Amino acid sequence: MHNYRSFQQIEADLRVLKLKKQVDLLFLKNSISSTKQSLSFKAMMANFLGGLGFTLARRRNQIFISALEFGLRYFLKR
Repeated sequence: MHNYRSFQQIEADLRVLKLKKQVDLLFLKNSISSTKQSLSFKAMMANFLGGLGFTLARRRNQIFISALEFGLRYFLKR
């Protein structure tokens, strides 16, 4: 518990608490907005297709590397 020596100290603390409350409310509103956007159909499809594209690209790279290794082994054994 804080001991106050004047009403000005009380008012200053109340102003600080009010500002903190406003900041917290803005963060909450921003979080809700971000959550709504991330749960939209468009965002979900973009995330799904982006992940699928990454998976396919990674698989294509793995196939290319395997083919390259096979080709190098083939030519080195000759």
